[in-house]
Amino acid sequence: MMKKDTLLIFNITAGIFLLLFIGLSLNGCSPNKSGEYTGPINNLKIGLVPYIADLYGLLLLAESEGFFKKQWLDITFVRMPSGSDAIKALQKGSVDLGTGTEFPFVKEIMQGRNLEVITTVWRGDVVYIAGRRDRGILKPSDFRGKKIAVTLGTQLEFFLDRYLLYNGMTMEDIHIMDKSLQSLIDPFLSGEADGVVYAEPHLDMARRKIGDNIVTWPIQEEQPTYAVVAGRKEFVRFHPDIIKRFLKALREAELYYQDNSQKARTQILGHPLRKGSFYKADLPLLSYGLFLEKPFLVTMEDEARWHIARGESLLREVPNFLEFIYFDGLESVKPEGISIIR
Repeated sequence: MMKKDTLLIFNITAGIFLLLFIGLSLNGCSPNKSGEYTGPINNLKIGLVPYIADLYGLLLLAESEGFFKKQWLDITFVRMPSGSDAIKALQKGSVDLGTGTEFPFVKEIMQGRNLEVITTVWRGDVVYIAGRRDRGILKPSDFRGKKIAVTLGTQLEFFLDRYLLYNGMTMEDIHIMDKSLQSLIDPFLSGEADGVVYAEPHLDMARRKIGDNIVTWPIQEEQPTYAVVAGRKEFVRFHPDIIKRFLKALREAELYYQDNSQKARTQILGHPLRKGSFYKADLPLLSYGLFLEKPFLVTMEDEARWHIARGESLLREVPNFLEFIYFDGLESVKPEGISIIR
């Protein structure tokens, strides 16, 4: 009888330890008594575009200040030519998380991709249209019949299309010069183009070169653009603890930036990944922060309608973007950053 009782106790104890081991393995974590993660280290590959690296200053800060390591995360930034490439890399599995503005993310969703945004880390109104005074451009309607340099298939074209409509014109009323982002400003400076659609930092450079010969207008019409961090839905859903710790590191970077903005900007400027970014020698006080806000949803819906109208979407209706946002991570780290009604 004693042997049977001993064997029963042994089996029960072994079963409990087995269940605990399985539970920890499934969650991919080893919490201590306080519930904090204590290892092992998780590796994360993040696709990032050096050209817009400044918009991801919180990620650069989290790495340089050791906030990722504090959360047992080993981050590898994979350089990408564009935000579209970074988002597409998610589908191939070559990165775990991708970055870019919301525009390429929406574009992929409209092609039936199964992605999820886990947070936005920056928002801003930085896209402008510029014209040359020596070409008779003094007001928006003067762009009619002029040569405008823009990168087709990007968010710049989206904003230009809307801006023209707001000013009584269409894309057919102007002459498009399709240029890469890297060479977009050149035809405007040389006079080959009468106007250009570009981000504010480059227009500052244009002002220094051609002085009062430039006139500019904001083109986003108070609709902000966002820097997003997204992942494949299956990756995000299967690794909630990794996503939570990733966001905790970014939250610490956000608070650090708020308390030490000048020092933080210097650190971001010195990060090797931002070499070639559109902010050259200086970094303005950017609107960094972790948020999933209602205007973000509105922006994505507007861009989805634009893709549908152009016949560039497999989906024929605007999807419910709530199904492509992972709220649980940010809700556990910064619930006040969520204003989207679900």
